[in-house]
Amino acid sequence: MNPFEEKNVRLYRWFTILYNARAYYPVLAVLFVDLGLRLEDYSRLNALWALTILLLEIPSGALADTIGRKKLVVFSAILMVIEMGLLIFAPIHGGWVLILMCVTNRILSGVSEAAASGADQALAYDTLDAKGKASLWEEKVLPVVMRARSAGFVVAMLLGGVLYDSDAVNSLFGFIGIETAFTSAQTMRLPLWMVFIQGVLCLIIALQMQEVGEKKTLEKGALRHAVKLTLETIKWSFTTKKVTIVILGTMLIDAFIRNYATVTSEYYREIELPAWSWGFMGASAGLLGMVTPTFAKWLDKRFSPAMALTVIASIAFVGLLGVGFTIPIYGFLPSIICMTTFGLFGFISDNNLHKLADSSRRATILSVKNMALNLGYGFASLVFAQGVLIANHPEALAEQEQSGFAKVLSIQPWTLLVGILLYFLWSRAGRKPKGLVE
Repeated sequence: MNPFEEKNVRLYRWFTILYNARAYYPVLAVLFVDLGLRLEDYSRLNALWALTILLLEIPSGALADTIGRKKLVVFSAILMVIEMGLLIFAPIHGGWVLILMCVTNRILSGVSEAAASGADQALAYDTLDAKGKASLWEEKVLPVVMRARSAGFVVAMLLGGVLYDSDAVNSLFGFIGIETAFTSAQTMRLPLWMVFIQGVLCLIIALQMQEVGEKKTLEKGALRHAVKLTLETIKWSFTTKKVTIVILGTMLIDAFIRNYATVTSEYYREIELPAWSWGFMGASAGLLGMVTPTFAKWLDKRFSPAMALTVIASIAFVGLLGVGFTIPIYGFLPSIICMTTFGLFGFISDNNLHKLADSSRRATILSVKNMALNLGYGFASLVFAQGVLIANHPEALAEQEQSGFAKVLSIQPWTLLVGILLYFLWSRAGRKPKGLVE
């Protein structure tokens, strides 16, 4: 059977592509800097974004399990449209107005992420589960969706990098015989307009989704049930070692890789890559992401979740180690290694958590995982911002040959290595030796 014949599964595929493959990703850091913020301010905004998700992730997941997944998916799409509108009209060097609009953008983006995460995926999974076809999720849906998302990521990265560069845009129009004179201040917002359109499409798709099972409403006691389910799921997640192993292993890798992912454009500036090429860097990672499900499935079948995540963390260490050298031009190679790990640990964590959780709290357990991820990412962002601030101090800069940003990048892989060793030892504690394979 083709699982994508099911309407919800088919719509989920398109929703997750359009929601996640955002054209501003290859220029995200420099976009905020070019609007008038410092890199440290940008990192703090990301910490605020993560904190927002942290506070709302689990309640939103429990609410999705209580009143229905569709309502949360529609709500997230509405917020996506609003958050992009704020950045589109944010004034360059606009003082407190710019800061207010950026802060509001990050908060709305966090609320949107919290509402969407778990709910969209659980809606698709439950559609198959209700018909006794849950086995198709791992075998057919997850690999296809991951590849489709990677393909969408490739397109978004290519377009985002080119649209941001005024020289590239003017050259493209000149190629077709149209003379233009777009400025950087104008083209820097083109990727934002593209994502705004994606948000509108996400809203249209979400409205067409269908709730699985009985129609749920926000009745008396529903919120109380959501809170109870949240607390029960948190307790279950961190008292069931199999679940804790998946969540903490994923959290460790994500904290370092996602923090790096949000500053890639600044890194590309550091290694002297031209702006038009930044999208191609993201697209290269996206192309590799189309084959990572095959490797991820092999890891999942060959090793325990703890060992699989340890292997992926080791790959992330190699990538971050190369990034830390900030090698001009050729530094893009380790960057691609870092970015491809997203698909690997994403597959391992989601697939194993689906197996470990029952339908009554499937969206909630995914939200617990995302809460943990954003806790780690938020902490990593704050530490990174403080590290750059300290490294950029005039006295510190006088004692080093590289920029403060590059100095902090060079420290990251060794911090991750310590985390990998501690995680591996903890995950194996209390177990009888069985070799690497289980």
